[in-house]
Amino acid sequence: MNTAARLELGKFLSTAAKRQASDIHLLAGGLPVLRLDTGLVEITDAEALTKEYLEQLKNELLDTVQQEILERQRSVRFTYLFDGKVRLRVTTFYQKGGLAFTLRLIPNSVPALQQLGLPQFINRLVEFKRGLIVISGPYNSGRTTTASALLSEINRVRSENILTIEQPVEYLFVNAKSIIVQREVGRDVPTFRQALEECQQEDVTTILVGENDEPGVLRAAVELATFGRLVFMTMNAVTAVQAIERILELRQRRPASRSGAARRVCRRGHLPAFAAAGCRRTGGCGRSADHQRRDALAVTRGAHGAAPVGAPDVAARGDGQSGSVARNAGESRYRSERLCAVGSGRP
Repeated sequence: MNTAARLELGKFLSTAAKRQASDIHLLAGGLPVLRLDTGLVEITDAEALTKEYLEQLKNELLDTVQQEILERQRSVRFTYLFDGKVRLRVTTFYQKGGLAFTLRLIPNSVPALQQLGLPQFINRLVEFKRGLIVISGPYNSGRTTTASALLSEINRVRSENILTIEQPVEYLFVNAKSIIVQREVGRDVPTFRQALEECQQEDVTTILVGENDEPGVLRAAVELATFGRLVFMTMNAVTAVQAIERILELRQRRPASRSGAARRVCRRGHLPAFAAAGCRRTGGCGRSADHQRRDALAVTRGAHGAAPVGAPDVAARGDGQSGSVARNAGESRYRSERLCAVGSGRP
C-alpha cells in the first residue's frame, strides 16, 4: 500500500464531493480536473501530476488481474471501493505512452425515480412485466442511473427475480421484495451474450443489460423480450427513434427463418423505449437535469398501444415542438408500425 498516493487521492475525492463533481481526470503533467455542471475545472490547489504518481496509483487501485488486462489491452475499467466509503468506476488507460485515469463517483445508494427530475410518465414503465425497455442517451447523460432507479422501484413494489449484467457493476442493490443477482462481465461471466443465453433456461423475470459493444447482445435481448421477459437495456443512442431504428435493423440482418423477432416485439406492444438524455443530477454527482433533450417513443401495432398515453405518429421534441415520426426516422422503415410519443419536455 502506498500511503502517500492514497492520501493524495483522498484529497481529490474530498474536493470532488464538495464541488459535486461527477468525474475526476488524472493525466501526467497537468492538474487534476473535475467534471462539473459548468464544464471541466482544475483543482488549482493541487500539484501537477507526475508519471511516478500515476504508476503508484495504478499499483494502489489495480489488482494483479486488472494490471495484466491493462498491459494486454492498454485500458481497463472496474469499480473500486475507496476506504470502505466511496465507490468509484475507474478507467485506466495509456496516452502518450503514459498512464491516465478517469474516476467516476458512484452514489452509495440507488436514487429514487422522483429524485431524477424525469417526467411523471416514466414512473409507469415499472408497470411493464415483459418486453424491451431501451434507455438511451449520450455519454454522461444518466442512462445507468435511470435504469437502476427503475429496477430499484420494481424491487420495492414487486416480487421478481432480477438479473443485472454489467461491465463493471456500478450500483449495488439490496433485496427488498425481489431477488437481485448482479453479474460482472469478465469476473462472473465471460461475455454479455453468455449471460443472456443462460437466462433462457433460468427463472429470471427481469434483466438489466449494461452498455456494451459486444456482437449479438442486442439480438439476444430482443429474443428474451419476445419470449416474455422484461429486459432493460442502456444504449448509446441520442434519441428514442435512433434506438428503435437499431432494433428494427436486426430484421434485415437475420436469417429468413428468424427475421421476425424484433418486429414481433413491436407488434405485440412489448417495446417501450425512451431517450434518457437529460436525467443528470441526482444529488451530489455533478450532473444536472436542466436544459437537456428528453423524448419517449413506444412502438406498437394497431389499437393496442404499449404506451399508456400519447398521440400516434408524433415524435415529441425537447423544445416543445413536434414533428412526424415518419419524417424524422424514415417513412418506409415504420410503414407497418405505429410510433407514439408518450412524453417529452423539461421538468
